[in-house]
Amino acid sequence: MEKEQYQSYTVGELRSLLFELGGAPSNKKKDVLIDEILKISCGQITPTRSNRGRPASRTKRLTEAYVTPTVSATVSDSGSKTVFVSGLFKSNQKGGILITEGYCHTDCDVAVSPKTVQQYRLSYGDFVEGECVNGAKRELVFVKKINGANYDSAKEVSGDKAILPITDRIRFEKASNELKVLQIFCPIAKGQRLVTIAPKNSGKTTLFKDIAYSASLNGETKVMFLLLDQTPEDIAYVKDKTGLAEFISTSFDGDFNKHAEVAETVINRAKVLSEKGDVLLIIESLSRLVKAYRNLYGEDLQTSILRAKKLLSYARRFEGGSLTIIASVDKTLSKEDEAICEELLSVSNAAITLDGSLVQKRIFPALDISGTFCKNQFGLLTEQELTLFDVVNKILSENPDLKERVLRILLKHINDEKLLEKLNEVLLVNCQ
Repeated sequence: MEKEQYQSYTVGELRSLLFELGGAPSNKKKDVLIDEILKISCGQITPTRSNRGRPASRTKRLTEAYVTPTVSATVSDSGSKTVFVSGLFKSNQKGGILITEGYCHTDCDVAVSPKTVQQYRLSYGDFVEGECVNGAKRELVFVKKINGANYDSAKEVSGDKAILPITDRIRFEKASNELKVLQIFCPIAKGQRLVTIAPKNSGKTTLFKDIAYSASLNGETKVMFLLLDQTPEDIAYVKDKTGLAEFISTSFDGDFNKHAEVAETVINRAKVLSEKGDVLLIIESLSRLVKAYRNLYGEDLQTSILRAKKLLSYARRFEGGSLTIIASVDKTLSKEDEAICEELLSVSNAAITLDGSLVQKRIFPALDISGTFCKNQFGLLTEQELTLFDVVNKILSENPDLKERVLRILLKHINDEKLLEKLNEVLLVNCQ
């Protein structure tokens, strides 16, 4: 990152970054902080403090968050009539805008004319770097890079890619026992549209957090975690526990327009990123997005659900990349939530159902095995996992009341070679 791009950070943010890099921020001024950060990043000087005692993963994550170009943009005056600008492109009826701060519209955004959109073939979700007019009307006039590549090579490939069948699983690093158990009954694969049906306090946020953390460590998958209309406490809890995943959130005190705008921008950004690699997008929750649409546009429920379906349909696998979407829907006694759940479940190719009663018994993940499925399950599971899957389903088909006991055995002995023997013992006892 160049020096000019650090100018948008506050002194506090720069001091925090320098501290994490091993420097001593003390009471240094902004320019001094930036110079020292650049020198440490380039290896010109060594940190004045030792990194010993601080988790390496946290230091790496914070360093990447600031040093690697992200959707958070900076604007610097070049001394001419134009200024450098970068941000996410969002299309609208007037051409579009360049969102220069995060994923939501602000007063610092830059207008993009229909002529510029057509000239540079901009798509909703592109990360654009270029120049804009420095005046009362800030308008993009020149594009230098699109999604990190020079314009000349950024848009060489055009047209829709052929959709491929779902055959490859996402690789999870340092997977917990809970995640390994989940993978038996619903293997998470590239290109899936996975809906999680979750009653209140069923542990879905913790489950999503584990999925995001493990998937982000494999070095192959870009992970994005979107929390919509959540409490500040939940946002703070999840933010520091998702590994290298990109975390985006909206608070419950925001208006419906913000929830919808952020969700659409994030999903379109994920769609663009999937053209060059594998992307996993986790959304909590689609039910809240549907309700935001309904309140924002004054539409009937079915029309609002169709909007969410369209975003969910972006999940697919094709040559060179994939977009996997894991989204939760709320399960309550409300007829509205029931309709949302049924409609979104009908277009999914995998589902995870959580049981609130199991959470009360301190079982996590609180899987309702009978309601958890994957349409291409037998093509994704290994031979050993298939055997285990058959044994568990045989036990539960004969006595559904044993689901609590079976889950406890799985969670405790998932890495044990004698797991099948323990489950068969349960089956034998049940048959006597």
